[in-house]
Amino acid sequence: MKKWVILILIFFGLILLGGMGYHYWQDSPRYSLYQMAKAIKNNEPEKFLFYVDLDQVVASTIEELKGDFFPDKKEKGEDKEDHLENKINKKLKKFITQFPQILKPALEQKITREIREMENRDKIYPLAFALLSRIKKKGNECEVKVKVPHKKTYQFTMKKGEEGVWKVVKIDLNFFKAFRNRKKS
Repeated sequence: MKKWVILILIFFGLILLGGMGYHYWQDSPRYSLYQMAKAIKNNEPEKFLFYVDLDQVVASTIEELKGDFFPDKKEKGEDKEDHLENKINKKLKKFITQFPQILKPALEQKITREIREMENRDKIYPLAFALLSRIKKKGNECEVKVKVPHKKTYQFTMKKGEEGVWKVVKIDLNFFKAFRNRKKS
């Protein structure tokens, strides 16, 4: 009788540990990476885009571009040339802030097209993609580095959203080249 009680306790303990492990897996950035790679493999761009917060990706890209093109100048004693340059910069900044309305749909279309036109899907291993990515987690944000064939590494940032799903919010613009398979002559 004692053996049966012990076996039943072990059985329920394993079920409990398995459930906790599965919950931990679903609550991790690796699970989102797995789902993204699986979506690519299964030709499901809509599912892939669920794990990408395009609004934040576009906003972070625009902020990066603003910083590159318009470094903050805080100098007194502007001359006429500096004043003209500042006027032009203000107009350009205003123009750039209108990019999200244009850039988001274009980026969404590009990602969808790249996934739909991909060849050699059988060479994508979602679990390996998720497990072999390097993740540095800091609270509800993490930096992810993905190494792909041809020894290239791509980096992006993920955040855990309100719904508990990890989504890409900032991206190395060359990241999507990692998924492009070119025909070899």
